[in-house]
Amino acid sequence: MGSWCETCGITQLPINYGDKIRVFALVGKDRQMKGGGCCYSDDIWSPIGPAIQGTYDDYGGVENIVDNEEARLVLARLKKGWLPFESTREKVTPLVDMALEEAFHWIERGEAKLKEPLRKEEPLGIFFVLEDVYQAMIKFDMISTSHDYDAHIYIYEPMSKSVKSRVEKWYRSMMSQHLGIKDLPQNDMRRLISATREIVDEQLFDWRDSGGTLFRNTLRDQVSNGLPFEDPQVQTICNALCDYFRFQGAVVMARKTWTPQSGKGSQDSDDSMHSLLAKVTLEIIKARYDHYREENETSSVNEDGYMPWMLEHNAEVKGESNGNQKK
Repeated sequence: MGSWCETCGITQLPINYGDKIRVFALVGKDRQMKGGGCCYSDDIWSPIGPAIQGTYDDYGGVENIVDNEEARLVLARLKKGWLPFESTREKVTPLVDMALEEAFHWIERGEAKLKEPLRKEEPLGIFFVLEDVYQAMIKFDMISTSHDYDAHIYIYEPMSKSVKSRVEKWYRSMMSQHLGIKDLPQNDMRRLISATREIVDEQLFDWRDSGGTLFRNTLRDQVSNGLPFEDPQVQTICNALCDYFRFQGAVVMARKTWTPQSGKGSQDSDDSMHSLLAKVTLEIIKARYDHYREENETSSVNEDGYMPWMLEHNAEVKGESNGNQKK
């Protein structure tokens, strides 16, 4: 088939040789797309872990992979459920010695499958994102609703702050349990932590999200090892998890779907159609914003992204909290 341009899963822009990219390994789910589409971005395919950083190799794969914690997590996750196979055209490296670059190669070639206990074989897929697009999406700090379920209140705050506080609260909650049961035998303690279903756990980690499950299991192991939240190793994983959640949220907000893209084999890198689509998209958005401002003159977003009623709500909650503290 020769070389070809890959496709960015968010913008559908062509990806050329040497472009800086992020790559997600996807796992297929035992569901079919219905006539009306799907509800969630990960209904059909789901990322198994964080984004891998590298460059496009011109043949459907990734090279120059950055050797960091995210790459090690994904490789370990792939090897855990990887189904061995043989190829009639190329040599397959034994799994124990297989590098992440080769794993992505076999995923792109449609050879790789994943098998977990009590689950059927599932296909693996690949999802490319241009590095600049990825960075823009994780830096988009929309105002979101942040719940404090213990106090039965909620406030509006930037997603980065909300996600970080939720991850820290969950980890400290798990660590608190660990300290309370630290005298148990190691295996019993691990089983107890694994079985624990606190409300903050369920609200932070979606059962549909394979990547979130990988992070949760990794952090639970660190809890089992007694590593405090401030430990550099824990912070590395938590920061990667925050980026993962923020990108996931941006995918949902952009109404995109996790799925391998079309265009495989094409060397067409003409961006003129994308330029046209970007132009008409901006025109539609501007018209909608103008109409909204005409209908809602007093409900404009401020420079920090807050609506007036959001600020009013936060002020009210803060006043009630201070009042309760004084009592």
